[in-house]
Amino acid sequence: MSDREYLIETMTIDLAKLLLHNGVAGDIQSALDVVYNSDTYEKVCSEGNHLRYQSPGYVYCYLNDELRSGKL
Repeated sequence: MSDREYLIETMTIDLAKLLLHNGVAGDIQSALDVVYNSDTYEKVCSEGNHLRYQSPGYVYCYLNDELRSGKL
C-alpha cells in the first residue's frame, strides 16, 4: 500500500467514525456509504488536492457542509 492509499484509507475510516459519533449514520456500512458517495471523498482522493493531509476534523467540516446542503 502506498502512502497516498494509506492516507486516503485512514481518512475514510476517520470520517466514518465521525459520522457515527455525531449520529449522522446509524452503522458503519451506512457511514462508509456516505463517505464513499460524497464529493468530499473525491476531493480527498484527487491528486491536485492535498485535503488528505489535513486533520479528519477539518475534512469532516467539508463533508458536514455537503450533507447539510443536500449535495450528497
